[in-house]
Amino acid sequence: MGQCIQCNSRPMTHVANGYGKDIQACVKTNSIEVYEEEIAIEAQVGASGLPVAAGVAHNIRQKRNYVTHDPGFSIIKPGSHLGFAAFGADGHVFVTIKIGSDIPHANFQVYNGRNVIVAKDGSLRNAKDKEIWTDTLGENHTVVTPANAELISSAEGLLINQDHVDGGPRTSERMTVGDPEESLRRYRMKGRVKKYFGSFGDAVGQMNRPHGICSTAADDIVVADRDNNRVQIFDVYGKVKGVFGSEGTAEGQFNRVLDVCVTSHGRIVASDCHNNRIQIFDEQGKFVRTFGSIGSGYGELDRPFGVAANDKGLIYVCDLNRRVQVFSEDGKFVREFGSESLNKPQYLSLTSNGKVVVSDSVDHKLHVFDSYDGRHLFQFGRKGTNDSQFDSPQGIATDYHGNIIVCDNGNNRVQVFTRHGQLVTCFGSDGSAPGQMSHPQGVCVLSDGGIAICEFGNSRVQIF
Repeated sequence: MGQCIQCNSRPMTHVANGYGKDIQACVKTNSIEVYEEEIAIEAQVGASGLPVAAGVAHNIRQKRNYVTHDPGFSIIKPGSHLGFAAFGADGHVFVTIKIGSDIPHANFQVYNGRNVIVAKDGSLRNAKDKEIWTDTLGENHTVVTPANAELISSAEGLLINQDHVDGGPRTSERMTVGDPEESLRRYRMKGRVKKYFGSFGDAVGQMNRPHGICSTAADDIVVADRDNNRVQIFDVYGKVKGVFGSEGTAEGQFNRVLDVCVTSHGRIVASDCHNNRIQIFDEQGKFVRTFGSIGSGYGELDRPFGVAANDKGLIYVCDLNRRVQVFSEDGKFVREFGSESLNKPQYLSLTSNGKVVVSDSVDHKLHVFDSYDGRHLFQFGRKGTNDSQFDSPQGIATDYHGNIIVCDNGNNRVQVFTRHGQLVTCFGSDGSAPGQMSHPQGVCVLSDGGIAICEFGNSRVQIF
């Protein structure tokens, strides 16, 4: 066993082997060393909050690279290249770093105060629960917080759960909300149609009461063409790139396809409502597998509706058993949640900070759950026509910052909320002219911030 570079204690505790590395931990300093020159891949924190595996970069034999897990540190040595950040069960910070002479030292400082870290250069690319903040000088700051933490800028400075971030950038230093606020400004200007395509019919490119919509990594738009029992793929200009599906019960056929989503591997997931199953296709629409059958038990479905997929290979499904079920991509049941809160769950969206937002068309509300354990966090909305009220909310999308875009179906409009449920804007009105809507049903966010809406009543897609 090696000798800890921070406290010189010996022996260290063996943690793991992998990728030709020997990973060792020092319990005294809560640090990790990796012996070898190549890069180990992963960094994790155990249930106790202590590191269980780590990945840092080169030059370990010079004992200059290390992982820190220490709630008391104020600044990681300038020059640290930040690769991964996570929080243990106790809320302590766990960060992997690389020290290299080719990295500008002045741009890499990390502060820790009351369980938050701020990376001045906007790094920590693999961190969870992160936001990018930009000060008025144009410098980016990556802010990483524990799950469920509320991070805001106020006249007193940068706050987390109403506590100051000790040592971190403050409002008095011209720290302002950057990218999240910019996205809200864009939403407030929505309402002008950039493009629309589709019409009622069963020819290729036409639609018959479309329901769900999603976008691929290439910004192709995938539409669940419900009453034509097919899925159509369009580019952002409305040109058809693919069509698959037909009416029936065989593999690859549908009996009312209601929603679609795309997995991290690019596969298309479709909810085959009246066949009580989920079907998965490759990017070209070739059938891959199906799972689910009628029932109320674990893994069984009753008219599945909304679907969503995360980057961990999990698929979330709403069905009329008043719950959300989670499956692996090969169709194995993982868990369920929501039965105590939901009445008629319709659509759902997964946020970048580990939340699940579900629309309930009977209660006219949106529910927000923790995606990891299914805890009900909060809800908002009620039946009505005023701002922040709904008439049968349907499709939901969330952007990178957790802002929530929802199709207010019965009110023929789209409403946009912050991740805390505060109204940002609404747009749309009843009609068939560009910018008007007839029962907006599905929504997705494109890479440029555009919002694509599919309309049940007008059988078309509009991009705002």
